[in-house]
Amino acid sequence: MHSHQFSTTTLKITASLCISLCAEETVSDSKNKLDDILNLIKVNQKQYAFCVIRAAIDNEQGEEELSFCRIDFQTGNDRPADAVYDYGNFKLIQKSVGIEDAIGILTKIKEHNSVHLDNKDLKFQTIGSIGYYFIPSDTSYALIETEWPTHYFYFGIGRNGGSKQVSYRELPAKPKIPYYTTKMQAVVDFAGLRSDISNMYSEMIVVVQDFRAKIKELTLTGNELNVEVTDSGFLKADEIIVKFYCKRGDEKRQYSQDVKLKDNKMARFVPDFEPDFVDAVIVDLTSCDTIDKKSFGGWHGRQKGVVIRTPQSHITEIIAKGESSIVEFKTSLRSTIDILQTIVSFANTEGGMIIVGVDDRGNPRGFYEDGEAAIKSLTGLIHGNCDPVIEPKIERAQINGIPILIIRIPEGKDKPYILADKGIYIREGASDRQIDRRRLNEMYEKKLSRH
Repeated sequence: MHSHQFSTTTLKITASLCISLCAEETVSDSKNKLDDILNLIKVNQKQYAFCVIRAAIDNEQGEEELSFCRIDFQTGNDRPADAVYDYGNFKLIQKSVGIEDAIGILTKIKEHNSVHLDNKDLKFQTIGSIGYYFIPSDTSYALIETEWPTHYFYFGIGRNGGSKQVSYRELPAKPKIPYYTTKMQAVVDFAGLRSDISNMYSEMIVVVQDFRAKIKELTLTGNELNVEVTDSGFLKADEIIVKFYCKRGDEKRQYSQDVKLKDNKMARFVPDFEPDFVDAVIVDLTSCDTIDKKSFGGWHGRQKGVVIRTPQSHITEIIAKGESSIVEFKTSLRSTIDILQTIVSFANTEGGMIIVGVDDRGNPRGFYEDGEAAIKSLTGLIHGNCDPVIEPKIERAQINGIPILIIRIPEGKDKPYILADKGIYIREGASDRQIDRRRLNEMYEKKLSRH
């Protein structure tokens, strides 16, 4: 048994929560949750080399107030230098401390609702209970983008019982310190938050990464599943197993037994059918902790490292059957409105596949556009025009040597999906059409019943 292993009992989190992306736990006693954070750090202290605290202090009202704070536990030797950037009525502070000192800082937060920054104790009020997410590796979720599996704790901070929005006011340009356009942008950039964040309220977040191992890539080729695992030396390959859960529609379900890692730290599983939903997790055998997870076909955030490869024989078979309720042909990506309508209609119905580079009769014409640029542009259009955001899986493939593009759209978990300035589309047969009142009511009734 390794002394640096994570303890699920210490975290007081159920097994289902530990393997569920974005599952949130709320508790009435925030101090108990702070105990969970402290215990988590103490049990796994050998995994961490230092802690980085990045904070923004606002002074718009003539009194210093903590606007945002991020606390990260890190491994390795790349320890950042301390820094203080003073803009007059706004200040950015970066402080790097040892793990014992970090435990002391968290203890002070728990006991006194204050954090020691810039040689003073800065008091704040906790707004609501402390929330928790388990975020798998290589995922964009909440305020951050992860590289390793991450335990993410967060709570609102403020004064007089209310949380305050981070200010949009401009910052002056000053010599020898970074220039940020606004206080909001300063918080996002300085604290290393997601670049697409446009507004947020004052929060304190504690980011505890798990450096034991992660799933580098989940590959689905027909009905063959492969997982590649990356580790950082904390565990041996024979101390890790992979488990798979697959389903197709509402009828077919299959799970794997414990799959051991083979050469190059790969694990393989072949279910009896081609799944449209896959969960793959890695488990530490010495502690029975679930370490990381990757998913295909479900609501799993923007997660990298999920690769879909369609066998050529399968593509040929799909094209031969023609367009249908789950298949659409497009000769190019130039007709963006038509493509977005189909994407929304698939998400609102049963999901589907758009094959680009094939005409309406199923004749391969080829996709010869700049692939990377086209995929990036299409992804941007989807994120900018579909609400909620739809996350397709895009694959470049060939049929008889002719290049094509395959866009897979999963059935949406948050229907209805709306196309900006156009409306709500559904798939009927081989056509997209706007939804009628009856179908829309049914969609909302199903959504309410799930909630």
